[in-house]
Amino acid sequence: MELSHANYTDARNSNFVGRDQFNILNGRDSLDKLKPVTMDASMRSRCLPNTGTHVLEFIVDWVSDPASQQNILWLYGMAGSGKSTLATTIASTFDDSGRLGAFLFFDRDVTERSDPAMVFRTLAHQLASSNPDIGEAIREVVEKNANIWILPLRLQFIRLLLEPLSTFKHLSDTIVVVLDGLDECGTARERGELLEILTTDFIHLPFCIRAIITSRADIDIYHAFSSKHHILAYALDISSPAISDDILSYFRIRMSLIRGQQRYLQLAKDWPGEDTLRKLVQRASGLFVWASTASEFINGHHPIKRLDIILKGDIVSGAEVALDTLYKSALDRTSAAFQLRYQRLAAFSP
Repeated sequence: MELSHANYTDARNSNFVGRDQFNILNGRDSLDKLKPVTMDASMRSRCLPNTGTHVLEFIVDWVSDPASQQNILWLYGMAGSGKSTLATTIASTFDDSGRLGAFLFFDRDVTERSDPAMVFRTLAHQLASSNPDIGEAIREVVEKNANIWILPLRLQFIRLLLEPLSTFKHLSDTIVVVLDGLDECGTARERGELLEILTTDFIHLPFCIRAIITSRADIDIYHAFSSKHHILAYALDISSPAISDDILSYFRIRMSLIRGQQRYLQLAKDWPGEDTLRKLVQRASGLFVWASTASEFINGHHPIKRLDIILKGDIVSGAEVALDTLYKSALDRTSAAFQLRYQRLAAFSP
């Protein structure tokens, strides 16, 4: 579930003509007072064709169901299960249909994108940029409260989102907001108030606003989300046959690309063969990050030898040790860049 790059661009770059322009003076937009965090998704990867379709279909059906009693969908799974690739695909899908209101993705390695204090002002900024009517309502709030960005988080939610959006209860089109990697938004202690607002106040937003949140099942997030009637929990089951089929499709595409890139080796047109691909799927243990990392390793100086190194590694039964086994097999025969890539991934393993 990766490789294709998303076409989604930062909602902050959108330009709307009409009455909103009267709120933009001397080339400066009053929304900039919110001090939003830039979210540039242009280099994020999307699901490859024919992968993740079962989950995507479920999400589209949920968003399109006017009878749904939940306005938050929580997709959770272990590290490496493909949540971020899926989130980017979801955002791109709804952007293509004109229903994406905002896409925020958290990163513990980027200070401004791991701060819970930025969530609602960045969300408000993107929503305002994506819809001119909503933009007018939020700009009016900002112009009356220039320092709203320093208010307590709950007051930011009420004034920037709840109050202005409440005037749009009868919108015919659903507006989707995607929050990816909530577990990387601060520590459990730092995101406590954010979780409290999502679990107690978000339900009061108009039901035309639907939120899709991805994260690992960290204890604080699991306890906050698992028993709320307005939150629909969906576990990404890495042991399901559908995931194995997706990883098999992923390997087929990646090996085809490697054959094209390594033409001088004159690899057979069906290399490495269906049986070998299924062995790789078995070793992946349901982890897309394993499949991605293994593919990067194979696509080196000598793909046949590198593939053989992986296949000679131990077959493990648990996803938690799958990456370790792959790394140990390749450690002495790979580049420093590959080792750095693995170590960064391993740092976030469960």
